[in-house]
Amino acid sequence: MKNNKTALIMGNGPSLDKINFGLLKKSNVTTFACNRIAKICKENNWYPDFYAAFFAEPFRGTQKYPGTQEQAKGAREDIMFVARNKKTKCFLHHWYRSFLAQSSNIEFHDPVLIDRHKDFNIDSFERYKTPSHFMWHIAVTPLFQLCFEMGFEKIGIIGQDGHHVGRFNHFKGYQGPDQNPEKMEKGNRRILNLQDAVKKHADKHSVSIVNLSSTSVINHYSCVKIDDFLK
Repeated sequence: MKNNKTALIMGNGPSLDKINFGLLKKSNVTTFACNRIAKICKENNWYPDFYAAFFAEPFRGTQKYPGTQEQAKGAREDIMFVARNKKTKCFLHHWYRSFLAQSSNIEFHDPVLIDRHKDFNIDSFERYKTPSHFMWHIAVTPLFQLCFEMGFEKIGIIGQDGHHVGRFNHFKGYQGPDQNPEKMEKGNRRILNLQDAVKKHADKHSVSIVNLSSTSVINHYSCVKIDDFLK
């Protein structure tokens, strides 16, 4: 770990496009990323320190997970790309053993499936602890679990912008879901429910959190410019 105090949690929102990766590489901030971050890694010759993926995208095009085989192939390639970097510690769904070999930097886990159609329990971070009980919820949920368990004192969040009709809702080049207003509204509720629990846990344990996304739907924390945070 570069720094035992400060962490950066990255979602997949458009605010990731504002990161100065030259500055990030020079910083002592420990980075956490998820799911299909590989495109950003390739474009910036950068890898996160920690990576978590517990999503169904690698299995699209099946009866259980509708979609296309192309979606599944792309997701698998992204996961494998990040996992090949031995300096990135990866926490992955045990299903991924079907296409990814065991390695010294990889841990496979059987996560606790959280019902995304219900409100996220406000005390979930007290109840579910890593590494034995990762939560399969939204993409950044296990990243918050890791940060809390590792004892970071300050966390910056970026790329957790929420969904807006008529705006591209993911970082440049990321292939996210289509613009369905009802799904977007549900997605925003999940983000806010999660942050209710995150803030409660952070306040209880004296963890400072700042939002580095100026257009985020999250209003739980003060906003700070990403360059100032990295400096």
